[in-house]
Amino acid sequence: MRKVLLVFAVVGLLAGLAATAIAVSGAGTKTVSITDDQFTPHKFSIKKGTIVRWVWSKDNVDEHTVTQADKHFDPKDHGFSSKEQATGPSFAHRFKKTGTFYVVCLVHPTDMRIKISVRQ
Repeated sequence: MRKVLLVFAVVGLLAGLAATAIAVSGAGTKTVSITDDQFTPHKFSIKKGTIVRWVWSKDNVDEHTVTQADKHFDPKDHGFSSKEQATGPSFAHRFKKTGTFYVVCLVHPTDMRIKISVRQ
């Protein structure tokens, strides 16, 4: 009987630690829609560790990209970037650091911009 109680205690402890790790990491997902010439939303805050998933509308005619940029919305060297596409698979990026991040569509750089604030 003691062994059974010990097993239940250990399983409960491990489940609690796993739940705490998920809560502390801020892990979650934020979805951004890509429609012709628009990211929605175009400004938001997330917790560090969150995955942002960009999803192309099946109704798009134009091609778009998701490209990390600097604060002037110029493409950032060695930043993340999706392929150029009108529809198709989503693109995701996990934000592992705090700070302000900028994203631009290289095809429509003046119309399609996002500002993401990543906090602890």
